[in-house]
Amino acid sequence: TRPALILEPGLAFGTGQHPTTRFLLDWLAMHPPVGKTVIDWGCGSGILGLAALLLGAKSCLGTDTDPQAWAASRANARLNNVTFPVYPPDQLPESKVDLILANILARPLMQLKSRFDAHLLPGGTLLLTGILASQIPAMEKTYAPDYTLTVETREKDWVLLTAIRQT
Repeated sequence: TRPALILEPGLAFGTGQHPTTRFLLDWLAMHPPVGKTVIDWGCGSGILGLAALLLGAKSCLGTDTDPQAWAASRANARLNNVTFPVYPPDQLPESKVDLILANILARPLMQLKSRFDAHLLPGGTLLLTGILASQIPAMEKTYAPDYTLTVETREKDWVLLTAIRQT
């Protein structure tokens, strides 16, 4: 059974109903990150990072540009009795992790590649969503050859890409 996640989404954040959030929650349930280190990039309410922690992640950091996200994520971490530090992107500690969860939009995901490179271990997994199927070629152009991209899930026009870091 899946662990129960208590969530107060706060002002500008969803509750996991959007297909892209469900893609990542389902992926985490199918591939529990037991013992892994994780970053939830663009954490919003913290739903993805909290799910990773409840499914056995060793640690998870959150980052978001929105101060309301920091407050919502921290409040939700307290509700779930987990440690989930949240930072503005420019204050994210220098660390290398096994898994990055990124449910943003294609353009910011392309702009963030160098930041992801700085934080993801070689062989690590980067989950990219918030992407339309029509944007897959642009994502491939941005991330290849440093990552091997696979379309993991597709619903309507939305996709989840799995990117495995090669270097």
